[in-house]
Amino acid sequence: MLNGGTLSLQAGTFTFCDMTLGRSAALTTQGPVISNVVGNVVIGTASRFGPAAGTPVSVNVGGKLVRVSQSAFANASFVAPNGRITFGRDSDFVGCFCTDREKSDKHITLQCPAPLQ
Repeated sequence: MLNGGTLSLQAGTFTFCDMTLGRSAALTTQGPVISNVVGNVVIGTASRFGPAAGTPVSVNVGGKLVRVSQSAFANASFVAPNGRITFGRDSDFVGCFCTDREKSDKHITLQCPAPLQ
């Protein structure tokens, strides 16, 4: 997705080769979404990734990298058993992740989502 771009996904299952959001981009979901990504996921600087409302977003990553860049926000569940997740400076993450490795910069916020009722 180009810098400043926006994409809204309806509920469903999607398959991507790679998922890359440029700077200040936004990807929102309008219902429960499962994304299967063959390669890597990169959420660009100051970008937003997640549901418009409290619906879950699950991302299965086959590649070696999940990146939540500087000042980016992500609300999702990432499963990348062969990959590494990295959090850039001042990034915010709500959700959970299952990866081989994790790396973070300064001033990040990690939160568990509120339980669904």
